[in-house]
This record gives sequence, structure tokens and C-alpha cells, in this order.
Amino acid sequence: MLEATASLNPVPVDGPDVRWPSKAIALQSRITQKGRSGWSRRLHVLATAALMWLVFKLGLRIGRFDPERYRREIAVNTDFRKFDDALMMMVDCSPNTAARLRAILDEAAAEGVVRYGLHLQDEALITCVVPSALASDHMHFVDGAGGGYVSAARQLRG
Repeated sequence: MLEATASLNPVPVDGPDVRWPSKAIALQSRITQKGRSGWSRRLHVLATAALMWLVFKLGLRIGRFDPERYRREIAVNTDFRKFDDALMMMVDCSPNTAARLRAILDEAAAEGVVRYGLHLQDEALITCVVPSALASDHMHFVDGAGGGYVSAARQLRG
């Protein structure tokens, strides 16, 4: 089954798509730069977002910062597997692969080999920790946009 997927990592090898962060701008402007007026904060966040969108969309290097390298490192530095007395994974796969995985897990649960929860969704969220954009030690944590790990835990079977 693993051969059927190029990679289980939900982040593509070349990094995530570059998209305009329309939903994030209002939220970011509310939580940053207290002491400025709402419009001033929003304008600052909008200008910063526009600059970074252009840098990533066009692959523009700024000093030592290489957006192409950074995007590739996102895939490598993404934590999509968690180990805590259990294996928990966020997997990017086709509906057919998901159905095959469910069948394998159902069979293993019926034999008493595993207990599992499985939650399917179309979107994921990435939470990033970036001490420096110039270093390779940035970390990215993936979970489902609809509560992936928590929703799967609620469905434990076996």
C-alpha cells in the first residue's frame, strides 16, 4: 500500500502552495502590535503579507533568505507523525488509499491487534515555529483543519 503513494507527508516535497492569506490578515492584525489603531495594524499586516507573498510567489531572494530553499525545508521539517504510546499520523492520500487503509485497520482491529481512530478531511493546518528564517531549524506541526487528531481519537476502535 505504501508503494501506491509517493509520500505520506501532507506537505509536498517542494513545499506548500503559495496562496494569498486573505483569512489570516484580519486575525493577524487583531493580535499584533497593540497600541496602534486597528486600521494602522491592518495596513501594516497587509503590507507585510503582500511583500512576503511576492517574495515566495516569485522566488525572490532577500539577502541570504532563499524562499525556494525555505519552502523545501518546510516538507523536511514538518512533524506529521506523533508517537505517544501510539502512532498518530496526518496522511495525504487518495480516497482509494484511505479506503484500503480503513479495510486493513478494520481487519487488524477485528483480530485484536490494534485500536484505531480514523478521520478524513480535505484540509490541514500548519502551525509554524520559526526562530530565524535564515536558519534551517524552523519546525512545522500539521493537524487537520477539522480537528484531525482529536476527531480520530474520538473514533477509537478495536
